[in-house]
Amino acid sequence: MQHIGIRLLIAAFGLLIQTFVKAQDYTFSQSGLLGMAFNPSQAGRHPGDAKATLAHRSQWLAADLPYQSTFLSFEWNKPVRFKGWENVGLGALVLDDNLGQGILRNTWIQGGASASRFLDAGRRHELRVGVGIGLSTRKLNNNSFLFENQFNTDLNDFDTGLNSGEIFDGQRQVYFQLHTGLTYQFAISHRAVLELQAATMGLNKRSDRLSQLPESQSAYQKIRTVFSASLRYALLPGFSLEPYMFHNRQGRASEWVVGSWFSFSNKSNSKQRIYVAPGVFVRTNDAFIGGVRFQYQAIQATVTYDATYSKVNNANIRYISGTGGLGSMELSLVYLLNYRFRGYSRYPVPCQTI
Repeated sequence: MQHIGIRLLIAAFGLLIQTFVKAQDYTFSQSGLLGMAFNPSQAGRHPGDAKATLAHRSQWLAADLPYQSTFLSFEWNKPVRFKGWENVGLGALVLDDNLGQGILRNTWIQGGASASRFLDAGRRHELRVGVGIGLSTRKLNNNSFLFENQFNTDLNDFDTGLNSGEIFDGQRQVYFQLHTGLTYQFAISHRAVLELQAATMGLNKRSDRLSQLPESQSAYQKIRTVFSASLRYALLPGFSLEPYMFHNRQGRASEWVVGSWFSFSNKSNSKQRIYVAPGVFVRTNDAFIGGVRFQYQAIQATVTYDATYSKVNNANIRYISGTGGLGSMELSLVYLLNYRFRGYSRYPVPCQTI
């Protein structure tokens, strides 16, 4: 089994092969906490029996065209014994992506299923695979667009009552979508757990014909690939490091996020233990991300803020920083039902490897 990690790592990178596209779907800074949004193998992968998650992201509120995303999911898992598979998970999510107060609105309704198994007798190597299916609705509000021939010289302003002469087709379109993903977890020791994830989102090609432009000029949404790596390392009693790397790519649009959570907990018994984890991350060529994660028993709340440093930072000077600026505020709330804490001792590890 010594080559299991290498073979799975190669397989995960193999999922990243893709073709070019011209746009990117939704994004969240808390990608590691919103598993099903980026990887169907995360469906039902949580302590306890069920989990409900709510997240909201508000971006560029000070601009005339704010960008907002809302995520809601419910997941469930159950231990099983079937030909080596030991746990199954089910999940459903609704994700609404709203650009410019309804100018362009994307909505995803998705269901997912996953199953996991241990790959060795010591139960240190765990593989989880998942598949997701759903519908994507794309709606274009063409009345929000203004064209040169709608400029009223008498009013010295644009007049939406004037006919633009433009013809839009398919202002509301519905697509079937298919997603696949895998998660590999390796219990290095009682102190450290490594996790690798890879997924392909939107395996079926979507042709977005929202106007009468020729096919060569139409917008296409193709496969989106996602890869992440994380490590949980209990450095001291009550303190652990959680470095995290996330990459997703959809054609020419790509995103790299790297950073770490720093988790602190009190030393009371597990039922009363409180976790507080500040985090610092960076999205390359875009923003610095700061956040705080709080967990008490079955409730986890997280807040993050993206401070833009890319070319749009010049516009930040014109607005008040914070929720009214051109950065992004993101909030998430997780509730675990039948919560039972699982620490690093979940995986039996031979003493000589510690």
